[in-house]
Amino acid sequence: ARVLAETAHIKDPEEVFAGGLLHDIGKLIHAMYLREEFAGVIANVMETELQMFESEEKMLGFDHAQTGSTLAEKWRLPRKTVNMIAYHHLSDMPDTLTKEIAAVHIGNTLCIALRMGSGGDKRVPIVNQKAWEILNLKLSDLEYIMQRSTKLFEESVSIMDFQ
Repeated sequence: ARVLAETAHIKDPEEVFAGGLLHDIGKLIHAMYLREEFAGVIANVMETELQMFESEEKMLGFDHAQTGSTLAEKWRLPRKTVNMIAYHHLSDMPDTLTKEIAAVHIGNTLCIALRMGSGGDKRVPIVNQKAWEILNLKLSDLEYIMQRSTKLFEESVSIMDFQ
């Protein structure tokens, strides 16, 4: 998300970086406090073509973006951060799509596509066209974004020695 923010000249790329780090915090809450139900959600994702958030909505009645944004509000995080968490799938399109939300949405999709960890989804989601357009990126920017993101990810992994 940070590389997208920098490439799209978003004012505060570090704010977008924080949103990118926190966007799936709701999954952690589900895994910790709804263990059996969340195991069912994951099994459903593996058995169907549903994305994680779709399976959560079907089986729990809410998704990790809702849980995460509620937690972020309780933590009194900035509204921009709450919105990046709440709308990162763009399934419920916000009234005003911001560049920050778009960067987290596309960053999430790229991380899944580049296999930078696993959020539980078995297929790569489709990037929302409006998100791409609001960032005013060209297809030629994508190669740089992917290479830079991969390099930063590999550096982070080596620093933490997770290999």
